[in-house]
Amino acid sequence: MAVEGTYNIVARGKEGQFTLNVDGDALSGIINAMGTEAEIQEGTVDGDEFKFFVQGQSPMGKIKMTIKGNVDGDKISGKMKTSIMAVPFEGTRA
Repeated sequence: MAVEGTYNIVARGKEGQFTLNVDGDALSGIINAMGTEAEIQEGTVDGDEFKFFVQGQSPMGKIKMTIKGNVDGDKISGKMKTSIMAVPFEGTRA
């Protein structure tokens, strides 16, 4: 599937990584971004688009993020949204 893979991403000038695993329309994996390393929860895939939630510790304390994006070839982009901000990200397949 086009979404599956490991991606090096950049969000607000900080580097991170998404490891995305696809099984049908379900998405799982791990992210390491914005000071948070967390397991993907409630992940879904629809074609080249994906959505998931993560909870983890950050320098600001415990946070929940909603992450939505899409994959176009080897490029990934989207937004990471918390209760107080939305941060765009982009990157490439590792």
